Amino acid sequence: MRFPINLRYLHEKPLPRYPLWYPDNPRVRLFLPLFWLKMVKHEKPLPNDFVKFECHWQMTISDVKQYLEKLYGIKAMDARVEIKRGEYMKHPAKPNALSPPMEDRKYIYIQLKDETFEFPDLFKNKRPSDEIAKEQKQLFNQMNKDYNTKKDRLNIGDWFF
Repeated sequence: MRFPINLRYLHEKPLPRYPLWYPDNPRVRLFLPLFWLKMVKHEKPLPNDFVKFECHWQMTISDVKQYLEKLYGIKAMDARVEIKRGEYMKHPAKPNALSPPMEDRKYIYIQLKDETFEFPDLFKNKRPSDEIAKEQKQLFNQMNKDYNTKKDRLNIGDWFF
């Protein structure tokens, strides 16, 4: 689903241009960059010295290298860019109708210098236990019970009564 331009997420909006500098004006100082990087797991395993990021679509390779070096102290030896085209979405009721394409995504592969990287497994030791499953089932049953008792209200919220 595409949103109007004024309702887009902040990371999807274009960046403002830097103000022009004139000799009598003070220098522009940016303490936090307006760009963003997001580490992404690749579908196939990458070599140990490669990391995949999704980046802001206005970032260049030199911007990414400076971003990693100045903010995180990571030295990048090489960088490659991949732009993934936006996909079309099918309409649920009309099988022949397609939406306009979603926004393109920009991925960048960084080769680390003298370092290795392994994507962390955040949920390795956090498996749902039987108690959590029972609580979820009880909660689901309670929600269904409440829903079935309020069927005659025609989806008017509880705040109305």
